Amino acid sequence: MQKISPEKRERYLQNLRLVNEQAGVEQELVDLIEAFAALELDRGNPVNLHPSAPSRLGKSVRQFLAKNQHLAPSALHFIAAYCQRIHEQGAVFILNPAHLAQRVSLAPEQLFRLATSAEKHYHTSQIPKRDGTLRTLHAPRPLLKRTQRAILDEILAFIPLNPHAEGFRRHHSILTNSQRHVGQKVVVKLDIEDFFPSIGSERIHGLFARLGYPRQVAWLLTRLTTCRGALPTGAPTSPALSNLVCRRLDRRLSAIGERMGFAYSRYADDITLSSQNPRMVQLLPFLREVIGEEGFRPKASKTRILRDGGRQKVTGVVVNTRPNIGRHEIRTLRAILHRCQKGSLHHQARQYANTRGVDNPQKYSLSSFQASLRGKINHVRAINPEMGERLLRDFLAINFSG
Repeated sequence: MQKISPEKRERYLQNLRLVNEQAGVEQELVDLIEAFAALELDRGNPVNLHPSAPSRLGKSVRQFLAKNQHLAPSALHFIAAYCQRIHEQGAVFILNPAHLAQRVSLAPEQLFRLATSAEKHYHTSQIPKRDGTLRTLHAPRPLLKRTQRAILDEILAFIPLNPHAEGFRRHHSILTNSQRHVGQKVVVKLDIEDFFPSIGSERIHGLFARLGYPRQVAWLLTRLTTCRGALPTGAPTSPALSNLVCRRLDRRLSAIGERMGFAYSRYADDITLSSQNPRMVQLLPFLREVIGEEGFRPKASKTRILRDGGRQKVTGVVVNTRPNIGRHEIRTLRAILHRCQKGSLHHQARQYANTRGVDNPQKYSLSSFQASLRGKINHVRAINPEMGERLLRDFLAINFSG
């Protein structure tokens, strides 16, 4: 059976739902039947609501079935088939709201209260961007943040991503992102405008539904991870969800790159393309169209075309010949360390805080100053170990407790 058109798919699912509701089937089971049928249609399989037990089951599915042997064999076979479909997508199966509540360590009533009042559980603030405009942050309060962290760790972390997505995932970093673009004739950098706010609640609900989650579960997960109709900048789940939403964008652009001879990567809202063929830049209008078709808008003012005759920098890493840190950044850091060895640490901390836009530099602590310098040195060590070790020796010679 081939995949059917979106219109036929939606009509089939609506009719299936209506028939079961008219037959008096429980709401949660109707949701589960609809989710299972959608998964089968998306895989191009015929919909069989009385499947035989799958021949091979994942460990988590076997454990779940072992705890529910009281169910009729036909019900067990259906649940096993559904759970296995979810498992094959790399997702964690969740059968109903009570099951979701268990996964995130909340009582079912508490989960519903939190979901229906989620927007009241954010602290909203604004911080300046580099271009002078303001970025709105929605920081979740403790209970919602704990729940979002559980959703991230228990559900989202297992879903496979496109290998060209380099941000917000384990074993990937600005270094792995930059390594894709070393030694190229031309590097093109594109920036997606209002990245998190441009990913609306409908897309997040559609994502959870496409993963195979029942309707009520998808609704709860959407309510718990969005704010005011979009992904909130500040929630721990937003980076992972944005990567999942961008899987088709990553797939399309990386496939075009393979055909047309350019490398592609995406680090959050930063898209980088590079090639040995300088004529690759002629593809930019077409690539912007593709990005637009996927629901995003490239920021025209932030498009950069970097030739090999000048400095090529990708996510803060110079990539002309090998991954490296810019000379200006190294000189600045060495100068700070030198002044720390020769002068007042408190004065240096205040000057450093001034350059970083800290609200009250006079109250910037030595421990914060020390931690920030160590973080910068560790960043250099990850990109250029030799230079990083020299900076670390200078740093360790400073007596921050004196």
